[in-house]
Amino acid sequence: SVPASEKLEMSAGDLPSDPSEKAGDAPDDSPSFPSRPDDSFLWVTEQPTDHSSAVSVDRLGESRAKNANAFLLRGRGEKPYKLLTRIRSHSDMSVYLKPVFWRRTEGGRSPVGDHVDGEWTQDEREVFGALQGQASSINQRVDDLIDTGGEEGGGVELRVLRFMTIRNHEFTPQRTVENADGFVYPKLSPLLERESQSGGGELSQVLRSLEDRRLLSGEFVLRQHACRNCSSAFLNFEEMCPHCGSTNIDTDDLVHHFRCAFTGALNEYKEEEGKLVCPKCDRALKQIGVDYDKPSVVHTCSRCSEQFQDPEVQSTCYRCEHTNPPDRQVERQIKEYEVTALGEETAMYGLSDSLLSILERESRVLDYATFQLIVESEAARIERYERSTSSLLLVRVTGLKDLRMELGDRSQEVIEEIATAFDNTLRSSDYLSSRDESLYMFLLTETDQSGARRAGERLENNIESVLSQNLQRPPKLDIAVQPVHADVHLDDLSEQFLSRHPEEPAVANGR
Repeated sequence: SVPASEKLEMSAGDLPSDPSEKAGDAPDDSPSFPSRPDDSFLWVTEQPTDHSSAVSVDRLGESRAKNANAFLLRGRGEKPYKLLTRIRSHSDMSVYLKPVFWRRTEGGRSPVGDHVDGEWTQDEREVFGALQGQASSINQRVDDLIDTGGEEGGGVELRVLRFMTIRNHEFTPQRTVENADGFVYPKLSPLLERESQSGGGELSQVLRSLEDRRLLSGEFVLRQHACRNCSSAFLNFEEMCPHCGSTNIDTDDLVHHFRCAFTGALNEYKEEEGKLVCPKCDRALKQIGVDYDKPSVVHTCSRCSEQFQDPEVQSTCYRCEHTNPPDRQVERQIKEYEVTALGEETAMYGLSDSLLSILERESRVLDYATFQLIVESEAARIERYERSTSSLLLVRVTGLKDLRMELGDRSQEVIEEIATAFDNTLRSSDYLSSRDESLYMFLLTETDQSGARRAGERLENNIESVLSQNLQRPPKLDIAVQPVHADVHLDDLSEQFLSRHPEEPAVANGR
């Protein structure tokens, strides 16, 4: 292979791979193409082209486009963004997951800048090496996904999950006026928007759904109010007269004169020689805080002349013009997201065949927050009555990825056998939960530590009997037992358990 340094030198235009690709840069509207960060990168064009360094957006399914190490965009305005949405909406994983870079014109603006994997300008060729490295890192993860047998399709949720897994970082919302949601998720939005940025609601629903299934972890960023009718975030909050409903109201300070106890609007006080004069006792007011104060404000309606201190508030949507009280609008939490360990597993193997997914279908698997509450309740019961004991059984399963690599299509049947072993360990009075695909927690009620250890041994023996005959390296189980008491904190206990039982590196698959 050509060393990266040589590729960089060639891509800078000193030795162009195509005679028509000139050493100098071409303007964005030129029929020729600027120098590429790497000869394996292809420009994507709107119109058909026979140029060896470019491919039409309508021919991304051809082998030349699939084999490119990255796609390149240029130009300003909406045009490059629309091309990006065409790339990200392609049905082939090797296309929609591919790194995309944008050649930004000095002073040029485009919404695409928030959504590409990187950018450069004519005078920033020193970043070519960084773009090559970034493309290599993304492509390695795409290759790993394809090599594990990840199938096409799976719906928009799986597409979003796979893209987030491949990009491998947190996705933080940014405020914007270009989207009715009032925010946008950089890099993710083009996955669901075919032609424009006017949408966004569907992506929010997808992210919330993935979080509900513990495939994503969400962190609170901001609280937002949105229109109850159309979900737009652009609302106008108006103060109204409670008597006639007019928004034409004047607001003035309320002034309280200590000496005579008169309280009235500021406009009721006369002004003489730069001082306020009380309309009740005709004395001049000296200094605020000494002989008067301003305890509040008063509103006067210009339509009906009524005075009031508490106006009604209504919110009107700029998009659909529906009006509602603020407390009747939709309140939602906007979060930043990252993929969980279960999400990574699901991105590789699909939305329905992970161990946790099977357990959730076949067993009584509680979400982690509910499980925490039950453990706390059980600890309080034990502490109060002091007549029983219960135990936590922590089980870590490692090596499931190796199992999938070794067994291929047969791995689904084996994982279902593991799920059956888990289900057989549960009694009707026990509870099961999970923090991710590998760490499981049983609450074994009315069971001491020795009984919990026996349950763990039964689980381990059942799984080994199923797997040892068919696998060179069966999945490994790490087991720990902890009595339930008031000082047990599940998060701390889980972290201590995981630190004592780190996951072993995956076995190389021979590539």
